[in-house]
Amino acid sequence: MCVFIINHSRIFSNIQSISIKKYKYFFYKILIRCSVDIQSIIDESYKKWKDPKNFENETEVISKYGKMFNPNNIDNLTAEDFKSFLSFNNNKHWRSLERLGNKITEDMEKLKKSLQILLDETNPIEKRIQRIRDKNSLEYHKWLGVAYYTPILLVVYPKKYPVVNDIVKQALEKTGIYPNYDSKPEWIAYPEVIPLIKDIVEKNNLSFWQIDQIWYDIDQIDSINGNEKPIDPTTEPNLWLVRAGERGQGVQTSLNNNCIRIGYDGLPGLHQIKIFNNFKEHFKKTHPGDSERRVGQVVPQIWDFMHNVKNGDFVILPLPQKLKLMAVGKVIGDYQFG
Repeated sequence: MCVFIINHSRIFSNIQSISIKKYKYFFYKILIRCSVDIQSIIDESYKKWKDPKNFENETEVISKYGKMFNPNNIDNLTAEDFKSFLSFNNNKHWRSLERLGNKITEDMEKLKKSLQILLDETNPIEKRIQRIRDKNSLEYHKWLGVAYYTPILLVVYPKKYPVVNDIVKQALEKTGIYPNYDSKPEWIAYPEVIPLIKDIVEKNNLSFWQIDQIWYDIDQIDSINGNEKPIDPTTEPNLWLVRAGERGQGVQTSLNNNCIRIGYDGLPGLHQIKIFNNFKEHFKKTHPGDSERRVGQVVPQIWDFMHNVKNGDFVILPLPQKLKLMAVGKVIGDYQFG
């Protein structure tokens, strides 16, 4: 579970189904970030790099194209050279770059000038990117986007610059490492992302080339177990407010055991009753002191908890000791009586 701030002063029920339509995108983004355990994915993905062929490809591509894009060699660059780099068969790492090859190379003098600016390490990276990507700049290159210039930066300076493309952006969003990349100009976002990715790379003894496999694996999943399909934000899972007891007395137990629970005691056998009216009558017999009004409030809540909260639903759990603070989770197991 993860915790975030949200005002819940108008919600009173102990267990309540809330329309997720209004907050769907908000909760979708939060829960994806909470559910992706990047370290477990790194550990699993790292096994793939034990194949010597992967290391050979990395060494070969960086050696070959690092020389081709060396700032001292840019004047000798041809359109054929550049387009050869865009082919997955040659770069062995990045797909679908070929689609803009003709547009990028239609003005080779402009491309060479852009690459010289990009690769000039005497200037800060943010200034270089702004010069070639700011539409107000005289040196703006329309087609040389981040998915193209960052692989070039990587092969020329493999220990300094990571790649950013749509897959990386989505992985950064899902993990919460750097959400909303495109909300900032790329000459601001990219320099901010570099140290964040570098920290992961150094802690896990990876290279900037190798971490692309991690981003790809994260892009394929949305759960810590790694075997669920990505959540489709166009569908509507249920969102439940669950209070762990009327005074929240069961909150700490819920958090400690990574579960949701309700605080109704004395309910033996109720979980085995599958017909609502029978369920309600059995509750009345086991709780003779409850008024009809209370029975009408409580029974539907218990029924929902036992029978309608399902795998994939989202749950918010108010923390009564901390005003306006809630824990958020996703249901990954079935109801248990105990």
